[in-house]
Amino acid sequence: MIPYSISSDHHCHNWSAFSETTEGGVNSRLSTILKELTRQADELLERGGTMMFLAGDLFHVRGSVDPSVLNPVVETIRGIVDRGVQIHAIPGNHDLKSNDTTELGNAIQVLSTIEGFTVVTRPTAVDVDDHVVFMVPWRATLEALRESVNTIPAEQRRGADLIIHAPINGSLPVAFDNALDPKEIGDIGWGFRRVFSGHFHNHACLGHGVFSIGATTQQTWRDIGSKAGFLIVDDEVTFRASRAPSFIEITEVDAADEDELTLTVDGNYVRVRFESIKPAQEKELRQILMDKKAQGVVIQAVRETATVARAGASVSAGASIETSVLDFVAMLDYEDKAAVTCLAEEVLIKTRESLARAD
Repeated sequence: MIPYSISSDHHCHNWSAFSETTEGGVNSRLSTILKELTRQADELLERGGTMMFLAGDLFHVRGSVDPSVLNPVVETIRGIVDRGVQIHAIPGNHDLKSNDTTELGNAIQVLSTIEGFTVVTRPTAVDVDDHVVFMVPWRATLEALRESVNTIPAEQRRGADLIIHAPINGSLPVAFDNALDPKEIGDIGWGFRRVFSGHFHNHACLGHGVFSIGATTQQTWRDIGSKAGFLIVDDEVTFRASRAPSFIEITEVDAADEDELTLTVDGNYVRVRFESIKPAQEKELRQILMDKKAQGVVIQAVRETATVARAGASVSAGASIETSVLDFVAMLDYEDKAAVTCLAEEVLIKTRESLARAD
């Protein structure tokens, strides 16, 4: 079988956390994402394949794409297809202005003007040599997604692969009420040979022929510990880990082991949590971490907590702002709680960085 490749959740954006502006005027973290996209094409071509699939959330900001984001993306896509790679992409929820996929309301549709780039907005079969890959874009509800999948005749599913953008339980350490079950959508359920899904930012093999693709790169502190990268698919599924910086967290104990610290922080974004730390110690530790080639550092003092009950909720007095906000989001009734949590965390990061610059 001739191989093809899949990536998802690129979230191209002018990220503020730990970013700089390159000589070409491009946000440095956006540039890193696009380098990983190019690397995906490089490895695909090295293995003799030419079909590349994007499984949603190419862009990050819903309903608006900054020209300084769009133009580097267009340039990267053109560079890939000019080398003979064909790209098929489905919109994810972040690519949409509304809750459901339409040609008019998805941000990646503009890329369809590039020869070799196809945007899929309805259930579609793509031939990869003698193999078939079906693609179904983001739907507003799981029931609508099931209806879209059910338009594919059962006899055409056998031996074929499916690419979707949807939440699947097992992809993350926590379970969600509004998520698909691998048993339902796997080989015995929906009847495809393999199912690949974007949306959750952690690569995982979920059994029953179901795979969470994972994000192309880690993007926020919420991604700590997640597996980011892309897939090469033939008779087997090979995960290729991202070479972009990771978001990592170290404790006071970790910081005491200098050898381990050097290996852990090199090239990554680092968050350190202490019970307490003096300003002079914080400054010294920050310099040590930067000398060990950390790409960025956030140091937080985590105080002892006392639980206070109010309005039927449990709130920890003295808990970090991050914990308080994320606990609050967890209590709310959002359909896509994971996405809301990610957005809240990004706002907190921007605020903390602004305060640090002001100091």
